[in-house]
Amino acid sequence: MAILFAVVARGPTILAKHAWCGGNFLEVTEQNLAKIPPENNKLTYSHAEILPEPCV
Repeated sequence: MAILFAVVARGPTILAKHAWCGGNFLEVTEQNLAKIPPENNKLTYSHAEILPEPCV
């Protein structure tokens, strides 16, 4: 399984991001960041509603 999108964030602020193909990654990431409690320092999150565009 390939990693299609990666993000580094502090709180709800995205510090760095990279996508290997197009999709709604940023929208889903912003929704997920809003759900994370402030006391979590590290977190891995997967989400089933990501719609990637074909990677070429």
